[in-house]
Amino acid sequence: MIFPTPYIAAGALAVGLLTGWTANGWRLNGKIDEMVLEHTQAVQLATQKALNETTRMQREKDNAVAQAQAQAKSNAAAASSARAERDGLRDDLAASRTTFADSSHTSLAAYASTLSVVFEQCTKEYSELAAKADGHALDTTTLFTAWQAVIKKD
Repeated sequence: MIFPTPYIAAGALAVGLLTGWTANGWRLNGKIDEMVLEHTQAVQLATQKALNETTRMQREKDNAVAQAQAQAKSNAAAASSARAERDGLRDDLAASRTTFADSSHTSLAAYASTLSVVFEQCTKEYSELAAKADGHALDTTTLFTAWQAVIKKD
């Protein structure tokens, strides 16, 4: 008669191996699930950070556009005011031409002296304006070149 002990031992060994294999699978599946969870949380955090940065940049862009529009409106009002002033001066000059024939030499000399001062002030203002325009043009060129360098790096 054959003793059932070797069969029982082999069966117990098989059950033990299968139980160990199953338990190890559960353990590894737990680690995989933990890694997937960590990855999902990292992706979610990165997505939230990207969304926050996009929102911040959009807000900055919107503010810059609003400021540029306000500046353009202010510039248009200043230009309109300058045109009105120019037109008024043109009308005054046209009206004064008719009085030149009746004016004395002294009043004409004073008028010429005043015009000289006004033209001197205009020349100074135009020179300052030209210097500012040159500075703005240089700034624009510098920024454009810098952005082109940044774009080429990417």
